Amino acid sequence: MRTRRWASRALVVAAMVASAVVAPATAHASAPYPPPGGLYTALPTPSRILDTRTATGGHRGQVRPDEVITVAVPGLPADATGAVINLTGTGGTAPTFLSVFPDTFAQTSTLNLATGQTAAVSAFVALGANRTIKILNSQGSVDVVADLTGYFATGSGSGFIAAAGQRLFDSRWSGPDSHPLGPGEVVTIPVRDRWETPPGVTAVVVNVTGVTPTAATYLAATPDGAAGTSTLNLDPGAIRANLAVVGIGADGAIRVRNSQGSTHVVVDVQGWFSPRSNSRYAATSPRRVLDTRNFDSPLPGGVSTSKLYWPNVLPAVPQTIDATVFNLTGVLPTANTYLAVDSGRTTSNVNLAAGSIVPNVVVSPKQDHLWLYNAVGTTDALVDLTGYFYTPKLPSATKTYFAKLVLGEKAALVQWYRPDDDGDAPVTSYTITAQPGGASVTVDASRYEVVLPGLSDYVKYTILVTANNIYGSSPPSVAGVVMPVPVTRVDVDAHGVPGSARSLLVAISGDGRYALITTASNNTLVPEPSRTSEPAGSRLLRKDLTTGEVIVVDGMDSGTAFRRWPAAISQDGSVVAYAHRDPSGPQTLSVRDLTSGTSQVVATTGVNRVQLSPDGRWTSWGSTDSNARGTIYRADWRAGQVTQVAGCDSSCDIRPGFAVSDDATKYVFEYPYTVARRSQLNLLDTVSGQIRSVAASLGHFGFAISGDGQSIVYSPDGDVNPSPAPLTRIATTPGANPVPVRPTKDDYVHIQDLSVSRDGNTSAGCYVGLEDYSHNVPDLTEVYDQQSQRELVLPVPVCSYGSPDTKPALSEDGSTVAFDTMDKGLYAVSVARWRDQ
Repeated sequence: MRTRRWASRALVVAAMVASAVVAPATAHASAPYPPPGGLYTALPTPSRILDTRTATGGHRGQVRPDEVITVAVPGLPADATGAVINLTGTGGTAPTFLSVFPDTFAQTSTLNLATGQTAAVSAFVALGANRTIKILNSQGSVDVVADLTGYFATGSGSGFIAAAGQRLFDSRWSGPDSHPLGPGEVVTIPVRDRWETPPGVTAVVVNVTGVTPTAATYLAATPDGAAGTSTLNLDPGAIRANLAVVGIGADGAIRVRNSQGSTHVVVDVQGWFSPRSNSRYAATSPRRVLDTRNFDSPLPGGVSTSKLYWPNVLPAVPQTIDATVFNLTGVLPTANTYLAVDSGRTTSNVNLAAGSIVPNVVVSPKQDHLWLYNAVGTTDALVDLTGYFYTPKLPSATKTYFAKLVLGEKAALVQWYRPDDDGDAPVTSYTITAQPGGASVTVDASRYEVVLPGLSDYVKYTILVTANNIYGSSPPSVAGVVMPVPVTRVDVDAHGVPGSARSLLVAISGDGRYALITTASNNTLVPEPSRTSEPAGSRLLRKDLTTGEVIVVDGMDSGTAFRRWPAAISQDGSVVAYAHRDPSGPQTLSVRDLTSGTSQVVATTGVNRVQLSPDGRWTSWGSTDSNARGTIYRADWRAGQVTQVAGCDSSCDIRPGFAVSDDATKYVFEYPYTVARRSQLNLLDTVSGQIRSVAASLGHFGFAISGDGQSIVYSPDGDVNPSPAPLTRIATTPGANPVPVRPTKDDYVHIQDLSVSRDGNTSAGCYVGLEDYSHNVPDLTEVYDQQSQRELVLPVPVCSYGSPDTKPALSEDGSTVAFDTMDKGLYAVSVARWRDQ
């Protein structure tokens, strides 16, 4: 009967194995957010932290009965949570067991020893106070040796990847190495170049078995094959296994060294550690979860038996548990046998001689049930849980708002929203990083805005935001792209003092020297005597970006009723064309020669866009009637001639906006055949009178024609086309094919507000970011040089979406771009200087 069998063994086993304290089969409650587990770092070479024979570790002499010694684990980081040690007992005066634990003895055994026996076992140990561990000896006196092979820490390291008992090496069957290892012999076992090995592994969890050595010996599994520490101690003729976590050498291999005599060696993989995994080890105080001696039956031979339902004994944590770590001890088998976990038949975990008590650590992939296989006879088994690997749920990506330059500083202002999902623990902080370069700042979870310093001029940075909790970081979200550049403030007077009211950018001269701006008549930027004490409409000003001089160019005695001015300026800034309306009169388009001071009215119709040729001769403008039908006009104001270039009747529609070559002979505009159809981009040659479509795709947003009239640059509409649209260029000659000149930008729909240099090689425009239910991509305004394929990102927060306020204005010579930041004023950047970088 079972009770008689237990009674007959009680005196023998009590001295060898810690008494079982069996917990009820119920789930263990835990805090909602347990402390974070650790990632693994393997030591380059195992380090001896205790040897009672030499006083290494602070204790000299054998450990006495029931004595507990405290061992400091040196060299660990402050965030270390656990350690992997190889524990060896030798020269004991009585049968005994050693137990390793962080603070309090938990009635579990780690290593069982017969009198005088030398044996070793690995242990995954939670760290106690001040990064120490404790070791208890049960009976007699015994010397104890502990070698540190690696540690777990929350901050950095490699995560665990489970394996199901794969055989890595067997000296009995491994080709040229199919012979016992002789004295001092080292076998090199490749790990990284095997097909089943995950990429980037830093350490491997192996079960090392020594088979029938000819002499007492030990095996050492190390990255480099160096002597000095032991992994497995063997008696002559024995078969014994020990689990080891071995760092992988620089050549992708591990080494096993035999000390004395000759012995066969078997190495089985139970897992790997890789920085690509975030599976962390949660070390716990040892706890006995199975003892077949207590109200159970021993394991029968030749079958697998389910002995444990893991959900009843594992902590009730929110994470996904990947693997369990436990000490498996076979107790007094009736025949020579081995134990294997999870129905394994080809690999073994514990090898037992009849009547022996042998432990080993097992790292088992998580399953609902623990299956134990006993090969021959019957045997009892103990399972002491020491920890588990889990993959924490990290926060979801943050919802970013924007990243923009802090003008005048090499820094970016970044704003974001909290993530939809905090993961398995509350968000504790946010990290904002600039790439390339890695400048970063971390703020606590109450912050949603920060200034990121440490940037450099003319470097294009992608600003990333991650949400952090105790388990790690969310995927990065792109808050925006910024590029610090030296800027010149436009809306300041000759002394550099900003105006007292907001100004709007209208245009820039072809040589990049002058900017046209409009502002309230009482703005301090308006020079005396044109400034008024109270708002009286708007004034049109020309700012000299070289000297700082500001002059009024509208030629009027008082302000106009229009706040936004369709206006244009010649190449050298000497001629301006502008639309205005007196409070009591119609809208008027005038051209003014600033050198002579003369002005001429060229039209009295509604004006929505004005273009002026570089020499100031040709004025082109667009007008829309009450039915929203557009017409384009051209005037040679010096000759007093006005011509209708293109117009529509009730059956068609010319969209507002057009582009024109410098000599006013080629016009580009959107022209649908019916108002219900999406527009096509068309080219009108006023010399030949021909009009033709220049692109087959429907729908265009930004477009421009080079000043020399040789090419058109445009952006197909990403809402219509199947993929985000690249910047496209097409020659104006008949039969030309469109050519993408700017690579497609993912997450951007199209480009708008385009302006180009005279040769068409440089463009300025705004990429419209994609907005949908999953993410919101910030707009991106840039200057792009087609020849060098470089981009200059401008600090403009959003595209204009039909408003002229924030459109970037590129000078025709490509030397200067001016832009409106909306809330921080008007600025200009030297494109020529950027090209020289």
